Amino acid sequence: MKKSYCIFLLTCLLNIVISEAQVSKTIDMTTAGILATLLTPAELNSVTDLTVTGNIDARDFKCMRDDMKVLKTLDMSGVIIRAYNGEGGTYHYQNSYNYPANETPVMAFHIDGSTVGKTSLETVILPTSISTIGQMSFYGCNQLKNISFPSNITSIGYYAFCYCHSLPATMNIGSGIQTINQGAFGNCNGITAFVVSNNNPNYSSVDGILYDKYQSTVLQCPCGKTGTVQLPSSLTVIGNSSFRECTHITGEITIPDNVYRIDDYAFMSCSGLTGDLILPENITYIGGWTFFECTGFSKFVLKSTTPPALNYTYCFYGTTVPIYVPASSIDNYKSATEWSEYSSRFVGAGSYYSGYMASSFAGGDGTSGNPYQISNAGEFALLAYLVNDMSNSNSGINYSNNKYFVVTANIDLGGPTIKWSPIGHIESEWTNDNKFEGNFDGGNFEIINLCVDISSDNTNVYGGLFGYTSTNSVIKNVTLNTNSSVKTQNTKIQRYTYSGGICAFNNGLIENCFNHGTVYSWTFDSNYTGGIAGYNKGRVINCYNTNTIESTGSLACDKNAGGIIGFNEGYAKSCYNNGAVNAYDGIYNSAGGIVGYSWSSQNIENCYNSGAVSIWGGSWSNYVGGIVGYLSMGNVINGANVGNLYITGNAPCYIGGITSRAQGKILNCYNKGNLSCTNIYGSRMGGIAAECLNSIQNCYSSGLLYNSSPYATTGNITAENSGSEIKNCYAFSTQTINNTVNLIGSGTITGSAVKNNSTFDLNSILKEQVLIENDNSTGYQNLLTNALNKWVSVNVSTSETPYNTWLSVNNYDHGFPIFGTPLDIPEIVSQPQSQTYFSGESKTVFISVKKTTQTGNLLYQWQKSLNDNGVWTDISSATDSVYIIENLTSEFDGLQLRCIVTNIKSGVVSKTGSLPARLTYSTGISTSLPNRELNGEIQIYPNPVKTTLYLKTPEKAGKVIIFDLAGVKLIESQISNNENKIDVSRLRKGIYNIQIENQVIKFIKE
Repeated sequence: MKKSYCIFLLTCLLNIVISEAQVSKTIDMTTAGILATLLTPAELNSVTDLTVTGNIDARDFKCMRDDMKVLKTLDMSGVIIRAYNGEGGTYHYQNSYNYPANETPVMAFHIDGSTVGKTSLETVILPTSISTIGQMSFYGCNQLKNISFPSNITSIGYYAFCYCHSLPATMNIGSGIQTINQGAFGNCNGITAFVVSNNNPNYSSVDGILYDKYQSTVLQCPCGKTGTVQLPSSLTVIGNSSFRECTHITGEITIPDNVYRIDDYAFMSCSGLTGDLILPENITYIGGWTFFECTGFSKFVLKSTTPPALNYTYCFYGTTVPIYVPASSIDNYKSATEWSEYSSRFVGAGSYYSGYMASSFAGGDGTSGNPYQISNAGEFALLAYLVNDMSNSNSGINYSNNKYFVVTANIDLGGPTIKWSPIGHIESEWTNDNKFEGNFDGGNFEIINLCVDISSDNTNVYGGLFGYTSTNSVIKNVTLNTNSSVKTQNTKIQRYTYSGGICAFNNGLIENCFNHGTVYSWTFDSNYTGGIAGYNKGRVINCYNTNTIESTGSLACDKNAGGIIGFNEGYAKSCYNNGAVNAYDGIYNSAGGIVGYSWSSQNIENCYNSGAVSIWGGSWSNYVGGIVGYLSMGNVINGANVGNLYITGNAPCYIGGITSRAQGKILNCYNKGNLSCTNIYGSRMGGIAAECLNSIQNCYSSGLLYNSSPYATTGNITAENSGSEIKNCYAFSTQTINNTVNLIGSGTITGSAVKNNSTFDLNSILKEQVLIENDNSTGYQNLLTNALNKWVSVNVSTSETPYNTWLSVNNYDHGFPIFGTPLDIPEIVSQPQSQTYFSGESKTVFISVKKTTQTGNLLYQWQKSLNDNGVWTDISSATDSVYIIENLTSEFDGLQLRCIVTNIKSGVVSKTGSLPARLTYSTGISTSLPNRELNGEIQIYPNPVKTTLYLKTPEKAGKVIIFDLAGVKLIESQISNNENKIDVSRLRKGIYNIQIENQVIKFIKE
């Protein structure tokens, strides 16, 4: 029994060896079509390596494919492939077929109609005379590893190497190949890149992807390619099966705007692609199975208002996400051939936005604790739809009332081709139409590419990110980027335009909002244009604008432009503008750096302007002010202007550094901008105000005044004072077109402590300032604060905490002084110490700062200086109270280190610098000890420490306490034996005291 079993095993092993043995055969074919007769049955079953010379045709390929069971290597370099027409060839589906010469026949090594090819075949050497690799020649040969293309090859047929998974990672396409047919290298998982010769006349490759010569058509992405794909902007056609089963490409893919056709199977089974797939407006055809099983996309977005033609209905099969189409065309899509299959998945965009609209927000329930989350343009459009289409969608209930919304990412609104209609639509300010009544938090993210472009001759126009808001609305933490724009036009009398970057007509609160886009308004009648709000009846706080604001139209009614607010009936505080402000061609033109025209009993506080403010044209009167163009009522408090102001035209003009006509008070303000007026009629110009009708106190002006009108009245503080109080005011410059100009042009000076130019000594007043060496924040602008405080003797009471002094604010408001509560200069109680070091050592420098009730957020910046040249530079990584410099060498000998400490709170800044510490190189041998003895028995180590401090103590020691340098107890631990450890990982970097028994020592926490 055992003997029979052994014989059986030997027989099996012998058969395995025989089956795996390499059997070579060389045959010279004098006549094509007879290969089967030249091989014995045993050879047909055993030959692995075949070399053929002479003449062969499709019948011989059929023999190699079907009869040679283990054929592995095929050398046909010496073969001439002859033409054949008959029934004995390789084509499965037709008995008689015409096979051309010098071409591998159709289905040469493809077994049947599935994806199976000759799986034993690994290496093929093609004939040097061959010109074409025929259709499906090697289809499904998944073990084919080695094949080269002779120089005579000009064409590769349809699906020639499809499913050849073992081909090399890089597929080289030479200069002679003129035709690569569809799917030639489809589904080849091993190929990761195509490399096309620069001399090839018809093809190219970019990032490993095969294109036509000029990258207008993508032909094949290699199925082995990984990572993201970026398509060239030149692309117009995405070819058949070009990304089919490229399952390893991931991330979002952008279809270029010029693409008009996506062919069959283009993205079939690309499950790794994610995000929104946006199909451009130019697309007219989408093929069958194109997005079959593309399960990673979050939505499909079609921009074309005309439904593209579909090949057949399997285009979106295997996906379930929404399909967004323009709302105006949703019925066309539902009725279009093949599109009706997906009608249940359609979501339409509102007419207010020509992009797409989401079906829901990213999250939240609209409460203050869980606001609706807006993460993309579609969700932002949904908010606009729910507010603006209130009567249709919400049964007449304003959707936004008492609802909360928060932005969670930058939002790209797609302008200028995609137009936005503001959130909050209203026919006129006296109606109760679709106002925005909610709380909107922009999350300090950017709104990118906002494009508002509205024209009308029937109704008032409201242009902005938001249109009209209610008194309980809140808009905060919104930033519009520089590519944003708001443009409104109205050509009918008694129809007005309201244009603001953030909001056209504000009745609520706008806070911490910033506009970097342009705002433009044209009307036949009146318009109101502002960087933040066109018309304000609410509150605008801590906002700024940096781009051009322009109000114009026909010579009818008034044109009002302000860097922040066009027309104000509310309150403005802590705002600034450095964009150009222009108003022109109205009966009345009013332009101000902050507010164009103010008709409010409330104040304009803590605002400044550095942008140019201009008016030209006009027929009756022009009003320009650095802060307010025309101040009808209310006060301007703590205002600063450094922008240049201009008026050109024939209408009478009023121009003032702070305001033109001051019917309210102007308190604690200054002007450094230059004023210029050129016209043929009367003009009034004042460094602070053209006309003072109330009071000017604690103000100064240092700008140049140029008034060329033949009927000009000019004053360095005011051109005309109507018996009002002018107190504590200075003019730093007498440089005007008329050197005799004094503080006022006409009227009387009342009040006390009025100074003129001759008694003001600039140098002596400005010299009292603590300087930090080479700190760029110091200089003339900071020195002005001392001059200002020389005459400020009263507090200005507002509805909030009174202010008490001028402050130099270096990192806030572009460095202009503000009137506010001072902060203590940081007091350094432990200065950094000079040290000697050895090569390769590390050293630690540190400081400690005393904290007071006026200490805000302390910022640390270590600086270094070499060679005693007095030049200090920041050390980017050293921003803590402790700085460790490692691996010191002799090159650091003489290095000086110091720390600049900044105290900052609510935008107000004070700072000081430490004494320098010097590092000195020693050529001796390092004897540094990481441990520190207290009395010979008690030790702590390591020092400095990162996480665990070890103690060695006498047995009698009982308690250990760790304090900070202010004496606050942080850690208390009981010692149980003579060697302990304490976890100090939770301590911040710095210096600490450790008390053991009655002994105290400092240690450093790294």
